[in-house]
Amino acid sequence: MVALTAPRFGRQSPPEARTLPSVQEVMERFVSAIGGRDAIFRHRSMTVHGKFVLSAKGPSVDRSVYYKDGKMLYQITLPGGGQYKEGFDGKVAWRIHPRSGPAILQGDEVMSKQRDADMYYPGRILDYFRSMEVVEVTPFEGHTCYHLKGTNKWGKVNEHFYDTASGLLIGYRFNSSWRGGSGDESEVFSAYRGFGGWLMPARAAHKSADGEQVETIASVSFDDVADSVFALPDEVKALLAKRNP
Repeated sequence: MVALTAPRFGRQSPPEARTLPSVQEVMERFVSAIGGRDAIFRHRSMTVHGKFVLSAKGPSVDRSVYYKDGKMLYQITLPGGGQYKEGFDGKVAWRIHPRSGPAILQGDEVMSKQRDADMYYPGRILDYFRSMEVVEVTPFEGHTCYHLKGTNKWGKVNEHFYDTASGLLIGYRFNSSWRGGSGDESEVFSAYRGFGGWLMPARAAHKSADGEQVETIASVSFDDVADSVFALPDEVKALLAKRNP
C-alpha cells in the first residue's frame, strides 16, 4: 500500500490541516459515491462503447474499449474505415497508427498502460502512487474540489480533483512532456451515469495546448470479453521479432 502523507484529524494537527480530510477519506468517499467496492470488483471483464471527437471541428468516430484480467484493447474506427488501436496484453504495451504503423512502448509508458488497463482502477487508485496528499480546497472546472497532489510509482506528478459535495472525481491535471506530449494537460470528467450499479463519467474531455478531445460512453457491458481479444496483432508480433531476433 502506498505511504500516505495527508494530514489527518487529531489534537496534534495544525489548525490549517484540520479543515482537510485525509487522502484515505477522500478515496473512500469517492468509491462510495460511484457505487461501492462490490460494484467495482464484481465483474471480471468489461466492454465500453462510445464516441471519440477529435477536435471542435473534427468528426465523431466510434470507439470501443475492452478490459479483462489487467489487459486492455482500445480501438477507434476512423473515417474511411481505418482503425487506430492500442493495447496491453499483460506484458507488451503497443499501438498501431494507420499512418505511422505499429509501435511498441517502452519504459514508463508501459507502466502507464498497465494502469490504464486496470478496470478496477477507481477502487485502488492509491496502489499506483508512491505518495499522495490533500493540499487544499480549490475551484476546478466549475466545482469546489479537494485538490490532491501525488507522485505515481513511475515518478510523475499527477493532481486529482474531487468534488467536496458529491465526492466524485472531477478531473486530473498532469504534465505529458515525458511521453512526448504538449506539456500541461487536464482530463475533465462529467455526466456521471450508472452502468451495472457503477457510476462512470459518460463524458471525458482531454484538454491540452493542442486543443480539446472528447470521449463519451454510450453503453457498458460486463463479463463478455474473450481472452482472444487481447492477442497481439500480427504487425506487433513482427515488430517484436525484429527487436528480439
